[in-house]
Amino acid sequence: MTDSCVNNLEDKLSLISKNLELISDADNLKSILDQRNLKICWEIPITGKPDLSYIYSILKVSDFIKAGCHVNILFADLLGYLDNVKSPLDLLESRSSLYKNVFIGAFESLGIPLDNVTFSKGSDFQYDKDYSRDIFRLASIVTETDACKAGLEVVKRVDHPLLSGLLYPVLQILDEEHQKIDAQFGDVNQREIFNLAEKYLPQIGYSKRIHLIQPQIKWLSNLTPNPVEDDVRITLLDPPENVKRKLKKTFCQPGNVEDNGVLSFVKHIILPFFNEFRLMRKEAHGGPIDYTDFTKIEEDFKSEQLHPDDLKKSVEVYINKLLDPIRSKFEDDEGKKLIDLSYPAPVKFKKVKKEKSKNKPEASEEVKPNADELKKQEEKYNLITRNLEEILGDERLKEVLSQRDLNLYWGTATTGKPHVAYYVPMAKIADFLKAGCHVTILFADLHAYLDNMKAPFELLELRTQYYEKVLKAALESLGVPIDKLVFRKGSDYQFDKKFTQDILRLAAVETIHDAKKAGAEVVKQVEHPLLSSLLYPGLQALDEEFLNVDAQFGGVDQRKIFTLAEKYLPSLGYVKRVHLMNPMIPGLAGGKMSSSEADSKLDLLDPPEVVKSKLENATCEAGKIEDNGLLAFVKHAIFPIFHEIKLTVEETKNKTFNYENYPKLEADFKDLKLSPDDLKSMVAVYVNRLLEPVRKKFEDPELKKLVESAYPTKPQGDVLKRSEE
Repeated sequence: MTDSCVNNLEDKLSLISKNLELISDADNLKSILDQRNLKICWEIPITGKPDLSYIYSILKVSDFIKAGCHVNILFADLLGYLDNVKSPLDLLESRSSLYKNVFIGAFESLGIPLDNVTFSKGSDFQYDKDYSRDIFRLASIVTETDACKAGLEVVKRVDHPLLSGLLYPVLQILDEEHQKIDAQFGDVNQREIFNLAEKYLPQIGYSKRIHLIQPQIKWLSNLTPNPVEDDVRITLLDPPENVKRKLKKTFCQPGNVEDNGVLSFVKHIILPFFNEFRLMRKEAHGGPIDYTDFTKIEEDFKSEQLHPDDLKKSVEVYINKLLDPIRSKFEDDEGKKLIDLSYPAPVKFKKVKKEKSKNKPEASEEVKPNADELKKQEEKYNLITRNLEEILGDERLKEVLSQRDLNLYWGTATTGKPHVAYYVPMAKIADFLKAGCHVTILFADLHAYLDNMKAPFELLELRTQYYEKVLKAALESLGVPIDKLVFRKGSDYQFDKKFTQDILRLAAVETIHDAKKAGAEVVKQVEHPLLSSLLYPGLQALDEEFLNVDAQFGGVDQRKIFTLAEKYLPSLGYVKRVHLMNPMIPGLAGGKMSSSEADSKLDLLDPPEVVKSKLENATCEAGKIEDNGLLAFVKHAIFPIFHEIKLTVEETKNKTFNYENYPKLEADFKDLKLSPDDLKSMVAVYVNRLLEPVRKKFEDPELKKLVESAYPTKPQGDVLKRSEE
């Protein structure tokens, strides 16, 4: 049916725009056609068996081909998975093969040459590192609201929406760049996804594509085609008897031309392709009629001269003519096997009655640890758990220690400059090493980016280098043997195929509600929440598996992320980990001490006079224990590291202090025997003792240069401000 390609610009524009509802950028379309032929992508999610509605779009593709366009048909297998797992991961390969064979058959059935058509599969490039990076780049600017709006007409609606439904539009718009196309073709329900692409792709440096939007038409059964519910739609693989059965049930009310999917099929598919429509009916009812004009068909049906049964029987003939060449491709054993592999019949499980075993198993001799081993395990357990705020999985911890040493990790997002509250986890790391634990420190650079871009992409490497240098210097000053620590960087594996696949697997089971709840105390809260803030907790949960640890250590503010990991990792086939939580140190002005909030913290490189000044201005109400950052620091850092407080008048420039334990100091403060000014003076001495070796290390010119590069000054109005985020 396809004529040879046209060469005239106006003819090309006419063919491309024919029967479209909208072209997003007609000027750009004309500009490209002035220079070369257009590259178009048509993206098809791999879900249920392809249905008859695809014929309508294939006929439009034939216009593109006549206009000299190159058309890539992308079988979006991962989108089929992200859409509420309409296609399970283990069926994507076979279903993609089936779709390709069906579409080749459909093109052949319609007589459309495939010379200028290619077929590809989304997962062939959507696991590439560059693509994975772009997912995170887009997620860091796309709002949750915009992502939700984009997928509203495309992604299946459920009671508890999944995170995968927000990722679906992100992947589809990225496909435009990674396929290097000029235009994407789709129907009107894709319009919000196309709007998302036009809004956000230029923000990450990619060009705006043209969008060719086809109107949606009424379909058989008077329902929008649903590629999962086989019984309400005719698929391109349906045998004749199924076509007859489904057509018989199709809504086709006498005289109703407004809501009539059967008439719509005649108008948009039969007449454009066959150029005529023969109504088959008995002589007693007026005999056959040949139509070439849809207006006449519509008039006859409206006046009830054309009966719905006759219309359906006639349409059935044409449908089978279209489907015969497609069905023939699946008549051999190989074709039938592909259908069965792609859409296996539901497995029915029978209850099997358990037979009582006649032979009782012999009781195995349990090897019990001796007293020395039990004592050693208890000592390790006490070292690991002392001064912790909370433990999730205490019994699992004991079970691991009864078999071997614990393997754990502590992660820190490389955002602003580390502060003195880091001495709390560092003191705890010293305990872990004494207990024989294998400890990994993860520099979570990608998390720093996902948290509202506190660390810009271009600075991630430099910030990681700074964090590693400054934390190693601090750990060494505490006498922690850093040669026993393993240092890792998140982005070294978080862009890999397996990790990306697990992000999508997790997103396909994780609700938006749970993702939002998990990050509430960790991710910066903003007026228009970003998609990246929903991805953040899932990435942290997956780190446990990819670092192959028994436990994760972090602040108590991470608790909801830890519970998310415990809830969802087993659904991916991974084990629950132990979670060890240290208390949080309030900031100098109250709230949490944060690396990205300069006024809340004492930096590890702050000079003595700055330390003293910040502490003098710190919030510290006389006699108040709760939310007192200075007391918390004394309790969880100074006493665990120094074991006592002994200061002379010369050291404090004030008076002598002598405390052998924290409870006595707290009691004196509560009873007003220790004033806020005295507490501040005392803390200043010990903070400077901790920071002095770190500051000295960073007198090195190369390290000074690293600080400047990782946290460059940036103009803000007439003032230069140092970037802390």
